Amino acid sequence: MNNLYLLDAILTETNAIKLKLLNAEGKVEEIIDDKNKPYFLTLYPLNSEENEVVKYFSGNMEIIEKTDLFSGERRILAKVFWPNPKIAAKAARRFRHVWECEVDFPKSYVYDKGLIFGALHSESDLKPIQEVSAEAKERFEQSFR
Repeated sequence: MNNLYLLDAILTETNAIKLKLLNAEGKVEEIIDDKNKPYFLTLYPLNSEENEVVKYFSGNMEIIEKTDLFSGERRILAKVFWPNPKIAAKAARRFRHVWECEVDFPKSYVYDKGLIFGALHSESDLKPIQEVSAEAKERFEQSFR
């Protein structure tokens, strides 16, 4: 099995996420995920204008529960998904309050997937490997000298 180091995440011209990863041979591999959609969180329930914005821009919504980090209270929010990041940014201006809209889509993707820049990930499921052997660490350091 080949393990990979996450180097970068970028948005492609088709609004997919392209991950750049370094393999054990020192070659860069790319993985493209076109299934994820940008989103932001907003107050729930949506008012009539916000519902119209979701329809107009072909958004989709799901209801989620989050803990407010400042108060510790559980809050019911709407997670609104959009066809692409530009539409998400444009739509956000028409909502009363939004969260996570200011986060760059590729960085949001990396965070949501639990990936870590510069860390070793398993090739099979792209999960971070928390412990790195001395040999693997040396190979990584040699790659960037």
